[in-house]
Formats: sequence, structure tokens, C-alpha cells
Amino acid sequence: MRRAIALTVLWASGCAASQAQVMQGADFKRYKTAYVEALENDEYNLYGEIVAELMRLGLEVAGGAPTKPVSTDLLVKYTFRGGWNAGQLRYPKEFQVVFMDALSNRVVAAAGNSAGTGPSGESRVKSAFRELRRQLGYDAEY
Repeated sequence: MRRAIALTVLWASGCAASQAQVMQGADFKRYKTAYVEALENDEYNLYGEIVAELMRLGLEVAGGAPTKPVSTDLLVKYTFRGGWNAGQLRYPKEFQVVFMDALSNRVVAAAGNSAGTGPSGESRVKSAFRELRRQLGYDAEY
């Protein structure tokens, strides 16, 4: 439920290419390990891109869920919707990622991309994480 609310808040604010929101009072930078829940049908290998972006944020990355979560563990879940371009090739039309505290399951942040791509045609994942980095006060260029 909290995940759906976070995504609704994120996307209700407009149709910009990339958006990110860090929840009020959330301290994203305290997390040390990110546990990414891989989708069974990840036809675009978004999982691999997400892992790379999380590592760029300085997080240790693991798959699945922690067996004994601690206060520095973060759950990462993502979704996408595929589409067809003018050349009739499939591509990830929309991408969303939600970050939740592993102990409380509260949403800490959310990011996504729903239209267009980032600078120089970068992927939707990279574009969404660029906006998240900006929201977190990191240098968005890397």
C-alpha cells in the first residue's frame, strides 16, 4: 500500500521524463546495504542497471531480502512497462523504483522515468537515478 501511494505521489506531479522523491524525514544516506528484488520477467535487464546505479551510490548490493534485517538495510523493488517504438521494437516505456526501509517497510524514496530519455539518450534507469542523486544532494554527473 505504501509503495502504491509513493508511486502515485511521484507520478501525479506531472509527466516529466525523470522524477524522484525522497520522503520527508527520510535519511537515505544512512543505508549501507540494498537488497534488490529481481523481477522474474526482466526482459531489458533492468536489474543489472539498478545494481550498477546502487553501487555508484556507495551501497553494497545483494539480491532478495535480508534474513535478519538491520537498520542500515534497504529494500529495492522496481517495475516497468514495455512499449513499442516507431520501428516496432520493444523498449521499456516506463520504469519505477521504490526504496523501503528493511525493518519497517516504509517507503524512503522513489524514482522513475515515464517519457523520453535522459541526456544523450541514456537509459531510463540511469536517468531516474540521476534525478534521485540530485534529490539526495549528490553530484548528478558521474
